[in-house]
Amino acid sequence: MATAAGCVIVGGGAAGAATIAALRDGGYAEPITLIGAETELPYDRPPLSKGYLQGKSGLSEVFLHDLGWYDEREVRLHLGTAVSELDPGARQVRLSGRGGIAYDHLVLATGATPARPDIPGVDLPGVLSLRTLADSDRLRDLLAQASRVIVIGEIGRASCRERV
Repeated sequence: MATAAGCVIVGGGAAGAATIAALRDGGYAEPITLIGAETELPYDRPPLSKGYLQGKSGLSEVFLHDLGWYDEREVRLHLGTAVSELDPGARQVRLSGRGGIAYDHLVLATGATPARPDIPGVDLPGVLSLRTLADSDRLRDLLAQASRVIVIGEIGRASCRERV
């Protein structure tokens, strides 16, 4: 049976927001805490490489929900906060420089880090990965000044290298 510690969700992306919705819609009444390393509210990643990157859509179209949505669901937000350690024995997540948060239920929804290809030059300035809102902002700024661009990515399981 759940106690007052409730559910802690580590990961401030779409999976974290979907977990909140599923819990509350399913009648979960215990506390919910969302911990995200990024400072922004959970957002949808696909627009980062599409409309948002092109400047055709703003943040309102990227964020999954506004702050009011989290307030209505009584979610404690810890944004801009990294988890430094999980302690399953103590049923606690430890935050970088901030102590810990107890949990009855823990959801790890951290996503993945983009793989960096093993090719010469991948560590040069101007070679970027696109995963976060900050990455998209940085890439948009660089694209405005670029005369040549190379995009390397994956489509499903097939590798794609395209010169634009």
